[in-house]
Amino acid sequence: MKLKLSVLSAAVALACGTGTVGVLAVVYGRNSPFQQFLLLVLSGFSYLFIYYSAEARGYAAATFFCVMMHLAVRRTLDEIRTRD
Repeated sequence: MKLKLSVLSAAVALACGTGTVGVLAVVYGRNSPFQQFLLLVLSGFSYLFIYYSAEARGYAAATFFCVMMHLAVRRTLDEIRTRD
């Protein structure tokens, strides 16, 4: 049972780490294609992203949800600005 739980934790961390790079692609979407590619490469090969995605402690999930909240706040602020 303990082995299944550790494998599940590692799978969740890997999914969150991969999802973080995907969400960053959406966040970086306003930039030029070259800047977007460069930022994704830098983020995708970042030592901390790779390390946290391999750890089954919740760091990858925390990073993923922080980036998601950044995206949500950014979109909300954009909606408020366009209304005015």
